Amino acid sequence: MQSSVHVIDRNVETTNIWLNELSDQLDHIDKEDAWARLNAVLRTVRDRVPVDEAVDFAAQLPTLIRGSYYEGWRPSQAPHRWRHKEEYLEAVKDRLPGRENVDVEQTVKAVLEVLGHHMNPQELEKIKSIHPKEVWDLWPH
Repeated sequence: MQSSVHVIDRNVETTNIWLNELSDQLDHIDKEDAWARLNAVLRTVRDRVPVDEAVDFAAQLPTLIRGSYYEGWRPSQAPHRWRHKEEYLEAVKDRLPGRENVDVEQTVKAVLEVLGHHMNPQELEKIKSIHPKEVWDLWPH
């Protein structure tokens, strides 16, 4: 269904491209699952970096995804200081209620890979560098 507002149609189309890529990387999960996983990872990234960096990162997201990225955000509580990979993956898992059988590490890698296809590589590298070195292997090379 088209909205007849070009910018809205384009954002829906772009969001679907991202979700389809994510689905392809995760054994063809459905779009609802892809959307949930995309949001879980994006919000974990958001909550791990300083507020200014989270905003700069968000500026590169499609509008529809950016709106979801900001949903429920409490900048006064950022950044969280997850230092270990297990804590970071647990933070993602906590954002995926009802999806206990998800391979969280595979999900994080897939989402970050999709981001790598569509976002400025320097911005992604900057966000990665703010994360603890222990989680750098989750990011695309």
